[in-house]
Amino acid sequence: MQMPLHYLLHYTEEHIYKWVQTEAAKCGMTPGQPKILDFLSTHEGCEQKLIAQECCMQPSTVTGIIRRMRENGLVRCDHAKDNRKSYQVFLTEKGREAQKEADRIFNAAQQKLIRGISPQEQDVFMQTLIKLYHNAIE
Repeated sequence: MQMPLHYLLHYTEEHIYKWVQTEAAKCGMTPGQPKILDFLSTHEGCEQKLIAQECCMQPSTVTGIIRRMRENGLVRCDHAKDNRKSYQVFLTEKGREAQKEADRIFNAAQQKLIRGISPQEQDVFMQTLIKLYHNAIE
């Protein structure tokens, strides 16, 4: 009997998430930090609200992760110019180094997932996954 799609997607995500977290922990990162570091690498200076939205995390969770990242010197937070209650988040040099490690981990995770799958199969899969995503958000 074939496993339903929603189980396959969920189990795959859970297994790769655990693998990424295990690898990230070896580099001193805590859960959530790799994803936020990755996001900040292309969205420096964004507000925490956007990080929460784009990383699919609760705002309170992001607040705690960002606080720990700030304490560890990975990010700095500046008051937003147009809203003094909001903070813009920037990577520090130490944060950029940690982001390189996160990027290495994500690349290794991707290689683990696509092992044994031809480039043509990968293209078809990605096109299909994008369609699934768009169906899910409608």
